[in-house]
Amino acid sequence: MRESSGKSEAKQTSVAIRGGWITLGQFLKRLAYIRTGGAAKAWLQENQVLVNGEPETRRGRKLRPGDTVQIGEESYVCVDADVATDEETPPGV
Repeated sequence: MRESSGKSEAKQTSVAIRGGWITLGQFLKRLAYIRTGGAAKAWLQENQVLVNGEPETRRGRKLRPGDTVQIGEESYVCVDADVATDEETPPGV
């Protein structure tokens, strides 16, 4: 039996992106945090989002393969869609 060290080990969910990058606003919409792209600015003012460990409030921030995004307890990593497997990207993403 494994003992807990008290630290939570967040599982990263891989999100496949096409075309080399996706904006943070598109990313939030794709993962159903917002319904429309126009809602991104207000949502980012009210919720903390970390990109590669740094706070980010710009909806136009470009995310590229290898970038990590943390929203609350959820953690995501962007992967190139051309090399991603079906197991890496959650359904509907």
